[in-house]
Amino acid sequence: MKKNEDKFYGIKHFFKTNRLGTVGFILVVIFIVLGTFAPWIAPFDPNQMDLKNTLSAPDSTHLLGTDHNGRDSFSRIVYGARVSLVIAATSVILGSVTGVILGLIAGWFTQTETIIMRLMDVLLSFPSIIVALTIVSVLGADIKNLIIAIAIGQVPSFARLTHGQVLSIKKREYVLSQIVVGASDWRILFKGILPNILSSLIVQMSIFIPSAIMTASSLSFLGLGVRPPTAEWGGMLQESIKWYRRAPHMMIYPGLALMLVVFGFNSLGDGLRVAMDPKLKNR
Repeated sequence: MKKNEDKFYGIKHFFKTNRLGTVGFILVVIFIVLGTFAPWIAPFDPNQMDLKNTLSAPDSTHLLGTDHNGRDSFSRIVYGARVSLVIAATSVILGSVTGVILGLIAGWFTQTETIIMRLMDVLLSFPSIIVALTIVSVLGADIKNLIIAIAIGQVPSFARLTHGQVLSIKKREYVLSQIVVGASDWRILFKGILPNILSSLIVQMSIFIPSAIMTASSLSFLGLGVRPPTAEWGGMLQESIKWYRRAPHMMIYPGLALMLVVFGFNSLGDGLRVAMDPKLKNR
């Protein structure tokens, strides 16, 4: 009971003392709700065309106007939230799991450290957008390949973080005691070490999700991401270029949605980092 009360107090303290993190949390929740309940929130089918009502300004029927094909912009933004969040979450989970496993192996089994970490250094030497652009160009432009490309670009960062954390705690008493009692290497890694570095990994994931969203939107903007007519914010921005003078709302609202979700995740990630780091918390 006391443990639950302490946990509740910690959550309450976070929202009370970290206003920017709270704003980020609220924005993240809003976009998650929009993406999850898109079929019930969106008033129209995002791909339903109405050629008699193209490039319409926002009104009571179409809250954010329509695009060049007469499709409802609000519905497409709502469905775009689902697509962007699914791509970002899936790629970050895939990249983090792969990177954490490689980092654990490199940090614990010293004979593999040089090979794994030098490979990670090679991948880190290229910007993640370049890595994703190259992979998508080779594999082809679709959602599955986009997720794989973004995940590969994030593996090195998670591997380096995990590797450093393992090196810093592998000589601590609770780890040495497990070695003395004859625990297997994998049990020590996944039962003894991983739970103690999980908070750092969660913070890293929350910070990398907006990066994944931006990468996915950038590739879609270049025509190498989500294929039309699927609603995706980067693709919507690309389509709006031709019509920004006649229908500026086509560019403003997808860009605003992208800006808010990135701001929300970044603010939440910074708030979690402060809350989980005793040094920053004391400041």
